[in-house]
Amino acid sequence: EFLAELVRRNAEAAGLGKRVSVAVGDALRVLPLLRSRFDFALIDAAKEEYLEYLRSLEPKLVRGAVVVADNTGMFRREVKPYLDHVRGSGRYQTREYDFGEDCMEVSILS
Repeated sequence: EFLAELVRRNAEAAGLGKRVSVAVGDALRVLPLLRSRFDFALIDAAKEEYLEYLRSLEPKLVRGAVVVADNTGMFRREVKPYLDHVRGSGRYQTREYDFGEDCMEVSILS
């Protein structure tokens, strides 16, 4: 709840309070219940479930949506199915950003 409230306050301070909504709960249970479409998603949770999170998100992503997956360097083995999907499905333009100790994969839905 603390982080959710922090996100709400930051969105409000940025003038995005009416455009940003925060849902709290297990993502794999909450995502199917959401009716909104998304133009941005940050995946930073149980690494071995990244692909499941993305598959839950995909029907709700608008064309051109940006999906950022955190910790793709440090947890390479755990996120491999996710990386194989975004890099090999032909649905995304994707690039990994290496920050030395860790990486992020930034993918844009075509």
